[in-house]
Amino acid sequence: MKNILIPIDFSQHSLSAARTGCYIAKKNDATIHLIHVVKAPEDWEILSEAQQSRNVEIKNKIEEAQEEANSYARLPIFEKLSVIPRVFGGVPYKTILEYAQAYKIDLIIMGAH
Repeated sequence: MKNILIPIDFSQHSLSAARTGCYIAKKNDATIHLIHVVKAPEDWEILSEAQQSRNVEIKNKIEEAQEEANSYARLPIFEKLSVIPRVFGGVPYKTILEYAQAYKIDLIIMGAH
C-alpha cells in the first residue's frame, strides 16, 4: 500500500481514522491523502472560475476548509509522513471515489459514528 486516502470532516471520528492511517502509512512508507469535500453541485470542479464566483458561500467554505485541512495535516500524528491535504466541492461520495481512482488509492480509511 503506497497511497492511503482518509476522507476528513475535522471531527473526532476522522481523527481516529487518521490515527489508523498513520499507523499503516508508517509500516508501508505510504503517502496519506487527506480530502475534505464541501457539498456543492456535482459539476462544481469543472465550472469556470466565473461560474464558481457566482456562489460565494460555497467558494468561501472551500477556501476555509482548505486552510483547516492544511492545519490538520500539520498535526503531530502526521510528523515524518508524506501528507497531501486537498479540498473539493461536489458530492462527497462521488468525489471520494473519483479521487481514489484518479490517484490509484490502495486503501480508504473512513471514520464512523
